[in-house]
Amino acid sequence: MDKVILRLKERSNIPVEAEAICPDLFFTKSRQEIEELALYYGNKGRRLGDFFQVQGERSDNIVIEGEIPNFKNFPGQ
Repeated sequence: MDKVILRLKERSNIPVEAEAICPDLFFTKSRQEIEELALYYGNKGRRLGDFFQVQGERSDNIVIEGEIPNFKNFPGQ
């Protein structure tokens, strides 16, 4: 697959720090490694896979499906 698709599982009203959603990181990672990347939900650490269904791996082309108004600090925002 030539892209990684992130499908939002559930919208959040609490801010999510999403610096880990980054083409440079995704390019070298398997789907499982992408799911394990750390995001911060308020002041608590969570896994990217807690928020998104991940399809694909090892690509710098990231497609985000779903509304993510409370996600911040990631490339392309």
